[in-house]
Amino acid sequence: MRTLTILLSLFIVGDVLQAQDQLLDDIAYYGDVMVNAYEAKHRVRAKVEFDLLIDRYVTEGYYKTDDWAAVEPYTRQQESEDESLFIITYQVNTGVYPYTYGGYVIHEGNITQLRHESTLDLDSQYQSYGAEDWYGALYYNLLPIKGNPQSYLLFGYQHAKEFDKAKFIDVITVQDGDITFGKEIFITRVEDGRDDIKQRFILEYSSDTNASLNYNESIDMIIFDHLMPRMGQQAGQGSTYVPDGTYEGYKYEKGSYVYVEKIFDHIYDEAPRPEPVFNNGTGNKKDILGKEKRATKSRN
Repeated sequence: MRTLTILLSLFIVGDVLQAQDQLLDDIAYYGDVMVNAYEAKHRVRAKVEFDLLIDRYVTEGYYKTDDWAAVEPYTRQQESEDESLFIITYQVNTGVYPYTYGGYVIHEGNITQLRHESTLDLDSQYQSYGAEDWYGALYYNLLPIKGNPQSYLLFGYQHAKEFDKAKFIDVITVQDGDITFGKEIFITRVEDGRDDIKQRFILEYSSDTNASLNYNESIDMIIFDHLMPRMGQQAGQGSTYVPDGTYEGYKYEKGSYVYVEKIFDHIYDEAPRPEPVFNNGTGNKKDILGKEKRATKSRN
């Protein structure tokens, strides 16, 4: 009887391991198609399957033994310093704009799916969102907010329009199981007037350039490119915005982040920061997911 029990246990373990291997193989296949396929309809179809697979991967706890390795090439992942908060996001180029996004928030073991149901635009700077009406983004940095253990700064990216991208600073607050995006802590002082108070700050810029927006530890500030208007270089683009080599920022003051109009007198070719967000500084170009860019082949 004992021998039979051991054999049954081995068969069960073997079936579980086989099921996990199959799940990881399927994630790799559909994730690769979702990110790299040439045809938009193939990327969209792959995302349908990837959504189902990553939901199993997260909700059934496969990430605990796999340590997120299976989904790492196709997602961006951010974790708080105390490891209580973990955020994973991903995107697909559907051929229309904005791109479509998915994600999960795991806070102290509680799993919440982010549902891309809203639009991110300049009016969104004054609105709050939740997990059910999320605006969709890839998050590339997560930082604590001084004196507010339930809220974190989130730095995100969205391919918002055909000719424009957006980076932004947001705040995620997790309290009693509820998730809120946005908090009125981004302040622009107005002399002899009412201060402009935003729930998030959004930087929109031309899709054929890059703009920086991140926290700089060396000066203890959030810094970003100052943008100037320019006629677009792409057919049909019209007027757009590009960096001019100067920088603005937000400085922490008594629980808020206050706008600073000019940070450096010197004009830089790129933003001074501890490390680039997407490129490693050695000349290796990486895409928004941190993967090495593939050479583009012409199609005749």
